[in-house]
Amino acid sequence: MVKTPPAAETPTRDRILYATAELFRRQGYSGTGLKQVVAEADAPFGSLYHHFPGGKQQLADEVIRGGGAFFQALVTAVYDEEATPGDSVTAVFEGAAETLTSTDFQDACPIATVALEVAGTNEQLRKSVGGQASQSQHITGKAIDITFPDVPLKRMRYSALIRERGGVGYYPTSGIPFVHIDTARVRAWPRLPRYELALLFPDAHTKHMPATGGPITPSDVRVARSKHHDLAVQVAAFHDIRNGVKATTLVASASRTPDEPEAKPTASAPPSKAAEAPRAPRFAVASLGGGAATATVDTPAPPGTPMPSASISLADVWRRSIAILPAAAGRPRTTN
Repeated sequence: MVKTPPAAETPTRDRILYATAELFRRQGYSGTGLKQVVAEADAPFGSLYHHFPGGKQQLADEVIRGGGAFFQALVTAVYDEEATPGDSVTAVFEGAAETLTSTDFQDACPIATVALEVAGTNEQLRKSVGGQASQSQHITGKAIDITFPDVPLKRMRYSALIRERGGVGYYPTSGIPFVHIDTARVRAWPRLPRYELALLFPDAHTKHMPATGGPITPSDVRVARSKHHDLAVQVAAFHDIRNGVKATTLVASASRTPDEPEAKPTASAPPSKAAEAPRAPRFAVASLGGGAATATVDTPAPPGTPMPSASISLADVWRRSIAILPAAAGRPRTTN
C-alpha cells in the first residue's frame, strides 16, 4: 500500500494536493508551511494561489475531503482483489500496517491528524470533517474508554450503568475489550436485554431502556429471576460486591476447648475404665466474615454413620468432615 509520488506530467493542482496530504500526515496542519508544499510539489509558488485562492485553509479543506474519497477508492480496490470479505479486511489492515512500519509511523491519516489538531480552533475545517470533532466527548474531556486486566468487563459495564450518569458503550469483541463512559445523557449501546436490565435494577426504576419495548416493570424482575437463574446469580454477586458484602470464612480448631479440662483420677476413687481412655477433644468453629457466632461441635461420629435426612446443620457438616481428617492425614483415629 506504499504510494508512488505523482509523475511530473500530473497536473499542478493534483501535485499540490498530493504534497499537502503527505506533509499533513507527517507534520500536521500547523507544522506545514506553504513554501514547503510548493517545494514538495515541484510547483511555482504563484500556482498555489492560482488553484487555491483561499490559501492554506482551502488547501486543507480539499485535502480532507479528497482524502476520504481516496481511502474509499483504495479500500474498494483491495476488496475487489480478494476472494472473501475476511481476506479483504485482513489485506486492508496489513497494508496499512506495512505503510506505517515502512515510514517509521510517520505516514498517518491526514484526515484524523488535521481533525484532532483544529477541533477547537478552526470552524471551517471542523465542518470539513463533518463537524464530528467539535461534538466528540473525548475531545471535550467528557468521556473515557477504560479496561482493567483484573476486572471483568461486564462488572465495569454494570458499575457504569447502575450510576446513570451518562452514556455507556460496551465493546467486548474489540482487539482490547473496553467500556466507554461519558457524561452526556443517560443511554447505553448496545442496550441490555429486558431481563438483564430488570436484574440489574431490581426495583424496576431506571432511566435506561431495554433493547426492546418500553421501560422495565416489577413483573419483568419476577420473570427474569424465575427464567434466568444463572444470570440472576451473577448480577446478585455484582450487587454484593458493590455493597461490600463479603463471603463468610469458617475456621475450625482441633484443640481442646478451655472449658473442658482433661479429667484426672482422684485419690479416693480409682480410675475407671472409661476414665483411662483420653477424652476426645471438642472442635470449635468460628466465623471470620461477620457470619454466625462461634459454635462447638461434639466428638465426631464414626465414619459411615448416616446423616439425618430431615436437615443438615453446621455441626453435622463439621462432624462429618472432621471424622475423616485423621485418616486422611495418615494417623489412626481414637475411638471409645
